Amino acid sequence: MTRRSLLPILLACLTLVPEMVSAQAAFQVIYRTAGLVASAGPTGLGTAIHCTNPTNARANVRVLVYRHDATLVGHGTVAIAPKRTRTIATGPTALFPSATDLNTGSVFQGQAVIKSDTSRVFCSVVVLDRGSAVPKFMTRLHMVKYPRGDGGED
Repeated sequence: MTRRSLLPILLACLTLVPEMVSAQAAFQVIYRTAGLVASAGPTGLGTAIHCTNPTNARANVRVLVYRHDATLVGHGTVAIAPKRTRTIATGPTALFPSATDLNTGSVFQGQAVIKSDTSRVFCSVVVLDRGSAVPKFMTRLHMVKYPRGDGGED
């Protein structure tokens, strides 16, 4: 191949880079949390992440779940309508049947990174008994809030 024949390919690649960068840059880390638990199978423990959009515009939230050894085991992005709450879970739960299921499999001492395209979204995280609509066990996990634009890339 000659340099002249590579030029159109190079120019095409350069025009795609800004779009890819701007799409990634739109999401900033807003929370981190540790202590995630998920049992394999339909029962046992699971983790549910609830995020609320208090604004008058749609917000997007991305959740990444890692095992204790930093292996990424689940991720997903949800759109949250204005003034609404969405739930993202490590697996199916009887209490939150409409939750987005990340299907992480077993996770112990895991962590989650929560990103959004707006800093106004707020979230909470609970570990619960997945198999019961009235959980026998539920506890809240501590979260670390990040300000928008902190450079917390993952």
